[in-house]
Amino acid sequence: MLFKQWNEQNEPRHILDDEVLIDLSNNTSLLESTNLPVFNIPPILNASRSLLIVPKRLSNLFIDVHSKSSMKHKYSITCKYFSNPKYCEFPICSNNNDSSPSLVDTNILFIDDKLPTIILNFLALQLIDFLKENITKIYVIGLSDRLTSFKEIIDGSIQNNDCITNFVPPEFISNIAASFVNLRPKNTTVWLLPSEGPIGFEKINPEYIELLALKIMDNLSVPRDFVHHCLKNWSENNGSHVTTLYI
Repeated sequence: MLFKQWNEQNEPRHILDDEVLIDLSNNTSLLESTNLPVFNIPPILNASRSLLIVPKRLSNLFIDVHSKSSMKHKYSITCKYFSNPKYCEFPICSNNNDSSPSLVDTNILFIDDKLPTIILNFLALQLIDFLKENITKIYVIGLSDRLTSFKEIIDGSIQNNDCITNFVPPEFISNIAASFVNLRPKNTTVWLLPSEGPIGFEKINPEYIELLALKIMDNLSVPRDFVHHCLKNWSENNGSHVTTLYI
């Protein structure tokens, strides 16, 4: 019988990267480490009254409902992490962008949930601190394959921990939505959609897409046909269709 060495297994998920570990030899705290994520947030993010944070998987919902042109992101949040270093970007769709979707006075930030959790946690912390003076409302959309129904968590329930009653074990959330809920910020609403499949390739019931679009329509300034175009965009561009070749 052969036994593998324990260090041949995959690194635990809480470790940033299996190539470069955080060096705490000269620091007394993790927060003082030079390998932690450093973000560069453009001032344009403060130009609108509200911010909508969207998983990359749902970006096709917000293609311009009038021109149907692909979104060109002129702005982004850049992140540097590790001493190597490594870089990643979080695209911003701004009202000042010619191809922005028809959301009035709202910036949209697209998040890649496949990034390490610690980056998403620090991003949420930086955003809350950066936007606390100008942004009046933050909306966060999350996906989870451990949910059985659509859930809405408003800022009051986040502040009082009442959001825990919305979940029935073994339900739980992760990624950017969990990062915001964990920080319990004010003026924040989180919408959670049940999904199936790995991160970045989730399949979502169109009923939940419609419910999400209705929630956005109730809370943000959007055209009357916003729900229709969201469903159409999802049907045409969600990437979940399977093309079969018959021979």
